Amino acid sequence: MDTIQDIQKEMMTPLHGVYAPASERIRWHSIHEQNEITRLVNGYIEQLDKEQVAQYAAEKFLTYGKGAVMFNINYPVMQHKGSARFSYAGLGALKKTGDAVMTSIVRDYNPLNCCVMIFLKPSADLRSVDVWSLESYYPLPSFLQQEVREAIRDWEAMMAEESKKRDKKKKSK
Repeated sequence: MDTIQDIQKEMMTPLHGVYAPASERIRWHSIHEQNEITRLVNGYIEQLDKEQVAQYAAEKFLTYGKGAVMFNINYPVMQHKGSARFSYAGLGALKKTGDAVMTSIVRDYNPLNCCVMIFLKPSADLRSVDVWSLESYYPLPSFLQQEVREAIRDWEAMMAEESKKRDKKKKSK
């Protein structure tokens, strides 16, 4: 059995590959495409307990900030009656992919009522990856609502501060 670390490494290797630009490594697809691989992805999505994924995403947001729950569709859904093993990639890690689409999807979602799920099918040689994303809207459990609101304020303040620092650096050049 592959460990969660093996599965994560298989997903992240083509995302972070320095051997080719993101546009050559990362191939985006719509979950509405009518082809065999997208039907496989949609079947994978149907197996998920989206409420459990959403709660996991909200809890990770509280710890790591904005990010996405990542799924390697080469492996079965790792979710069974009340327990699950998911992967979460924060915005910082996703920015390192060099992919503007992935960065904007994760940067722009509202963690108060939505989570981002990214489905990946890495190639056998791990040099490229097919990618689908889904924003899943959900009612946030009441016990998390206030914490998430506070974390959003903190995150937005941190992003504003980083933006000011970048602007200051640009002006000093």
